Amino acid sequence: MPNTKKYFESGSLCFNGYASSNWTLASTASLFSGLYPINHKMYDANNEITLGDDYKTIGEYFSDAGFLTGQICSNFRKSPTYGYMKGFDRTLYKRNMSCNEAITYAMEHLRAFSERSNYLWLTFFETHHFLHGLPDISIQTRSDMSLHDYADSKLKSVHSSYDDKKTKIYIEELKRIDFYLEMLFNFIKKHYKDEDVVVSICSDHGKGFIGQSNDMLAEHRIKAPLFFKSIDTKNNLVKDNRYAGSVDYLPSLLELSGINYDAKSFDGESIFNHSKKEACSEILYVGDYYRTAMYTDKYIIKFVSSSKIFSAKEVDYDCGEYTLYRKKNMEKVDYSLDSALHSLVDEYKKILQNRIR
Repeated sequence: MPNTKKYFESGSLCFNGYASSNWTLASTASLFSGLYPINHKMYDANNEITLGDDYKTIGEYFSDAGFLTGQICSNFRKSPTYGYMKGFDRTLYKRNMSCNEAITYAMEHLRAFSERSNYLWLTFFETHHFLHGLPDISIQTRSDMSLHDYADSKLKSVHSSYDDKKTKIYIEELKRIDFYLEMLFNFIKKHYKDEDVVVSICSDHGKGFIGQSNDMLAEHRIKAPLFFKSIDTKNNLVKDNRYAGSVDYLPSLLELSGINYDAKSFDGESIFNHSKKEACSEILYVGDYYRTAMYTDKYIIKFVSSSKIFSAKEVDYDCGEYTLYRKKNMEKVDYSLDSALHSLVDEYKKILQNRIR
């Protein structure tokens, strides 16, 4: 993504970013609320659930600060029926909207309301699946004939395993999005001063088919870098090894935008106020085992509940198994033989318990 790289090269790039969960419903709600799934309660797709029932969300923060708020979205797990219109003056929602449509609508919005302070959320969904049954012609012509297999799969993306063909197409989709993002970046540079703009890029989760491990909490399924660019960001692409999660996105964006907030409202923190060395992710499926992991420079600590759970209230961090792995090679470590490592696992257990609101 050369255009994106060029635009953000003077920004703050956190590559040790981790999604709050491995699927959209739970993780996107963390981006919008600054809360972990166990606290924002957006994890049961089979029941009526609403975002922001007893907490404030991203659109409301910007609306209350006087911004004209808009969102342009194609993600079916972020539809208006889930409550994602809260705090937004304009919502354009269409399933399978392409990135070129979303960017065009964004520029039209900014042209129409050029005298206002605007907050815009754009969703680009091409990397999730082929929006119209097959990739765009620009991707078809750049792909080897062996990649042109568009057989429909009933397998949910979260359960997908390594697929070389899908990975290559995925890269081409990123290149296509980058092509259209350049138009948006150029529009912003032409019509706004640097000191008046904050731009960010985030993702709700990784992809199962780009890595070998089928573990639902494997890093390639969870890693989701956070990019920010404003007059206040510094280039820390190489030097900065800070960790961050989806829960850190909202407070970070609010700080860069000059919007006051109560830090106690979030599970996360602004990445510009701390240098965390760990990040957490969790999987909360109704009728399945609860899973969570903490990712650090040297280790990954995982927890699996001893029984299946049907609501967040049933999660008990004293009933289940903790496993420690060396991050470098995912070798299992017997932490019972090392007091320092045992203390590390105990510390993680406390972090998990203290997260519950």
